[in-house]
Amino acid sequence: MGSIGIDLQKWMDAGQLRMASVRATASGLEEHLANLRAELDDLRPSLVVLDALASLGRVGTTHELSSIIARDLDLLRSRGITTVLTALTPEDQSAATDGAVASLVDAWVQLRNHQHAGARVRLLSVVKMRGSRHSDKVRELRFTDQGAVLQNSTVAPGRYEGDDRT
Repeated sequence: MGSIGIDLQKWMDAGQLRMASVRATASGLEEHLANLRAELDDLRPSLVVLDALASLGRVGTTHELSSIIARDLDLLRSRGITTVLTALTPEDQSAATDGAVASLVDAWVQLRNHQHAGARVRLLSVVKMRGSRHSDKVRELRFTDQGAVLQNSTVAPGRYEGDDRT
């Protein structure tokens, strides 16, 4: 994060940010849930980011993955914790997490990689934003020395011309 101008160390030093890295294959799905519950009991956070949820699919079936994600979200929601989920999905596949998450989340933002003119372009769009008007535009996400920047995309497939929503 430091390479794009975001210093996380000061928040870690102040005890306001904690990162716990656990390999999905290090335990089963039930142990994952038990570990999450223990971390929540210990830290009592207001925000949790669960990164790379699709990797849990390596230790369970698609049905089991859907079930554990729903249980994770139920646990976090019952404690009033804002939750951010991430899932890396190959472009030619639908995320195993899509069906598990779609009806359970309030907001869904999708980041896709797209190749254009020999370069990789990151495209950001809002798939779902419950209770809020939002843009249907696909934006290009760039990381610069000044941080993350969103700009209109000229390469986004399916972009909406004339959409006045931002």
